[in-house]
Amino acid sequence: MGYLVIFLSYFLVRPGSGEGQYNLTGSLQAAILGMDFSWTCFTTIPPGQTINAVTFTRNGMQVGLVGRFSNGTCASFDIHPRYNYRCDTDHVFSLIIPADNMDESESNSVWRCLYPGDGNYKSSDQLLKIAVFVRNVSLSPNDNPLTIKEGTTIKVKCSVNSDAYPTPVIQWYIGDTEIGSNNETLELTVDKIHDGKILHCLATNYNKSLSSTTNLNILYKPIVSVEPSNSVDVRPGEQLTIRCKVFKSNPEVILEYEWSILGDNDVIGRESHFTFSKVSVNDNKTLLCRARNSVGTSEPFSVRINVLLVPARPTFIKSLCYDEYADVVWLTLTSGFDQQESFVQFTSSTEFSNASTVVNSTLNDIYSVRVDNLSPNTKYTFKVVTVNQYGDVTSNVVSCQVKGKLNEGQFNLAGSFPVVLGKEFSWTCTMFIPKEQTLNLVKFIRNGVSVGNIGRTSGTCSATSLDPRYDYECVKDSVYSLIIPAQSMTTYENNSIWRCEYFGDAKLKSGDTLLKIGVLIRNVSLSPNDNPLTITEGKTKKVTCSVNADANPSPIIRWYIGDTEIGVTKETLELTADKIHDGKQLRCQATNNDNSLSRSTFLNILYKPIVAVEPSSSLDVSPGEQLTVGCRVLKSNPRVILQYEWLVLGEEDVVGTESHFTINRVSVNDNKTLQCRARNSVGTSEPASVRINVLLVPARPDFIKSLCCDGYAIVVWVTLTSGFDHQETFVQFTSSTTGREFSNASTVVNSTLNEIYSVTVINLSPDTTYTFRVVTVNQYGHVTSNAVSCQVKGKLNEGFLTSSTAVVTFGGLFAVSLAVAFILCLRTRRLQSKDTTEKKSLSRSTDERDKSMHDQYEQLTAF
Repeated sequence: MGYLVIFLSYFLVRPGSGEGQYNLTGSLQAAILGMDFSWTCFTTIPPGQTINAVTFTRNGMQVGLVGRFSNGTCASFDIHPRYNYRCDTDHVFSLIIPADNMDESESNSVWRCLYPGDGNYKSSDQLLKIAVFVRNVSLSPNDNPLTIKEGTTIKVKCSVNSDAYPTPVIQWYIGDTEIGSNNETLELTVDKIHDGKILHCLATNYNKSLSSTTNLNILYKPIVSVEPSNSVDVRPGEQLTIRCKVFKSNPEVILEYEWSILGDNDVIGRESHFTFSKVSVNDNKTLLCRARNSVGTSEPFSVRINVLLVPARPTFIKSLCYDEYADVVWLTLTSGFDQQESFVQFTSSTEFSNASTVVNSTLNDIYSVRVDNLSPNTKYTFKVVTVNQYGDVTSNVVSCQVKGKLNEGQFNLAGSFPVVLGKEFSWTCTMFIPKEQTLNLVKFIRNGVSVGNIGRTSGTCSATSLDPRYDYECVKDSVYSLIIPAQSMTTYENNSIWRCEYFGDAKLKSGDTLLKIGVLIRNVSLSPNDNPLTITEGKTKKVTCSVNADANPSPIIRWYIGDTEIGVTKETLELTADKIHDGKQLRCQATNNDNSLSRSTFLNILYKPIVAVEPSSSLDVSPGEQLTVGCRVLKSNPRVILQYEWLVLGEEDVVGTESHFTINRVSVNDNKTLQCRARNSVGTSEPASVRINVLLVPARPDFIKSLCCDGYAIVVWVTLTSGFDHQETFVQFTSSTTGREFSNASTVVNSTLNEIYSVTVINLSPDTTYTFRVVTVNQYGHVTSNAVSCQVKGKLNEGFLTSSTAVVTFGGLFAVSLAVAFILCLRTRRLQSKDTTEKKSLSRSTDERDKSMHDQYEQLTAF
């Protein structure tokens, strides 16, 4: 104790002017086992006192004293050998617990600093807590996936090992988006946009992080749309099918569909599609479709049906050519909803001319126009144009050849068009009067039996009917017609054989002509008649389009998928399924007599999943980080996924069977390509790849320490690396007196190995506080340590060396300090020699990568 009193007598300085409580702070919020920790005491010299020193106590017991002599020299007295001491500034002193002594025995120890001459000047008690890192994180509930109904709120708790200290910071993420922090329990109100994403709890203390994740399975009502679009233009008389398509739903099973009319609550359909067999003007309305799963019914999606009131297209057009004129006949199938007119256009070359007659064709009827003054023995082409206030439509074209005068002995019999039950039909006979004959008379023969005759006498038309079913007409000189009225146009007439002949000579006659009654298409069906029609991709299915057997003439068959024609005139289609056809409409269209009818079904193509990797196909990640990648199913039919598989490219072993794959701590060995596959009942998808690029950035210098001596300082640090890439380190320093920017020390150290490194910084100013930091660089970038400070010492005053006995006594202690300094200096020289050798060796082995590092070193001189 006497030595302590003598020791204190040398801390005499001029009386200080400050007074108040001391402040004791730790270098870290919590100490880390095996790492330096220091207590720093901010003091003031009490009034009337001259000693510039402070005592440190542990659990109420003194462990050491540190202070400054009157000449500013720092000295300490160790009562407990576990600790070291440092003079930071004139009135700031530190006790250091070296890394070797920083063990469990220091946990919960109570520390204080106080003035050695006056116990009233002291700090408050400070508890030393030892850090406990986060080592496990779990979620509660721990379901994976975590199933929640949209719009509901669930509490999810993130639990961390209870002894973690300091208290970890909790951060919550959905995908890459942070949604909350500093709350152990998250009240999560979910939305459908979160379905399939990862809920992520991240716990961090002392820059050490650990996480726990789960996939979100959000149950929500279906989301629907309408196909082919949300607005459909359709003409009266056409067939229209629209589909209610579910493009998102969880669960996927649809319990029911509903179709209704906007403004009307009545349900008019409960299938996934709704068909108008024959659109009318009354169907000009808005339809709504909804779908229901176990969660609820979707919002409605609407489709506007616009019935286009354009003219009805002329059909069944027929041209009948005679001597220098032609009759053009057509059928208009309208709903009589708007006034329309029709006229005939004709040509014998390329440009069409208009016939003079215009017909009001508003009604559903057969119309005809005669085109006169045509050139004999010339082929003419005809078409019918119908117009109304909304636009015009044009028929297909027909042709016939206008005849010249009949040769002697020739008669011509032509029938009108169309030949339909319940519609008027006529036979027209063109004849000539033989030489030496005066009668202008012709008779009509049915199945070899005369049914009547007609002719002109002195220009007057007269007819004799032998069958009341028929009427007659004198068209013009030498042209006569037999008319079968609509009520007589029955199946009785089908397949009857007709001709006309001169009344006075049966040898002068036309050829026999068969009357064949047309039968329109009444029904069309598909076989198989499944709706939807389910086929596995790559398989071939035969689909038959059947039409009523009595249709005459034989219908032309056309096949469509969506709007694309895929086959013509084949009753049976061999369909090879492709995933691009899934959800589209397969349609068979049958046509005869310019009249069409169709039948359709939706295609349900079963195919293997199509997958992608999230978050991307290439990921940059640093060693030590946690990485989670997801295997996302873009398309799949059926949508139920039976299994996921994760593999490393080039290897056969399966490394994971979940929808996501997590690497808890990335290492350099994880620089590889991962592949994910998904399997449904059809098969396993093609793999999707993600490249993991491990960024080999430098290891950050740690545990940095500065030791100041006379005119120089030693900076020591630890580099904890995996030795995975070449890196170099240098020291930067600055002084408080000059206020200059950081300068670079000249020594560069190869710090690739897991080792303790040191650099000596020379030519420093005495009695000056310097700040140091360590910078490490490699070809990928650079990192900088935290900064540390110490004060470079000056030469001892001469009076101090020749003082009293107490000086000799203290001189013994100082000699020990000098010995330690000497050892440090010797070690410094060895380190300098080693560093110089390494630097020379490094300069000899510099390659392009080293040059990149040195370039970064030069750029950092601006720091």
